[in-house]
Amino acid sequence: MRKITTVIAVALSLLMVNADASAGSNTYDLTPRPNEQRPFARVPATSLPLGSYCQTPISQIAQEPAVVPKPVAENTLVVLFGLMTASKSPPIQVVNASPTTPVAPQQVSVGPTPPRNGDPSFITISGGWYDIFDNEQAGELTVEWRSNKMFGIIKPFAGAMITSDSALYGFGGILTDIYFGRRIVVSPSIAVGLYEDGDGKDLGSIIEFRSGLEIGWRFDNRSRLSAAIYHISNASIVDQNPGTEIISIGYSFSLQ
Repeated sequence: MRKITTVIAVALSLLMVNADASAGSNTYDLTPRPNEQRPFARVPATSLPLGSYCQTPISQIAQEPAVVPKPVAENTLVVLFGLMTASKSPPIQVVNASPTTPVAPQQVSVGPTPPRNGDPSFITISGGWYDIFDNEQAGELTVEWRSNKMFGIIKPFAGAMITSDSALYGFGGILTDIYFGRRIVVSPSIAVGLYEDGDGKDLGSIIEFRSGLEIGWRFDNRSRLSAAIYHISNASIVDQNPGTEIISIGYSFSLQ
């Protein structure tokens, strides 16, 4: 053991001697020399050879403007933000909006006013042929006033007739209007009045009854153009009762 220790000590001594010898042979002279380039001296940028790591002089790089990455287009950001928030956005609500009452659609009526709304009073002027089925024919002219006042479905009316043979007939009665749609009106009537034959046909009595049937066409202003046939007789209240018939065309003027 003592011999091993002695050997190790001798080896360490030899190593230390060699280390001192090596240190003495590698001495550096740091004294500056004018024409000698020092290892850490700054090399001018222009003296870098072509093909070196940096081919652009440092002074030129410092003068060039920095390249800034282009930002994402603003519209693109807005679109992306809208897509991300669309599902989270609450529904649009109207604040402080005054409520509106729904308006029922208006029905546009074509043609005259519906009959159930009531027709006005009329002045009817008609002309025709008197005693058409006998040998005492004459022309006739009739003027009537027809009321719109109803008693159930009954309307009163009154009028006067004159013929080309100077016969006169004043009468009053009732009628009713039966509507077929908006245009066609059928009006049966009955009246009683006083008759004077003049130079015309003798009807046997001063009291005469008139019954008739009229078919009319209603216009948009509710006036009418009508064709009518009438029968006048005394209903056999006396022995002489020849009777007569009249056909006429008339126009009814609305009084409203």
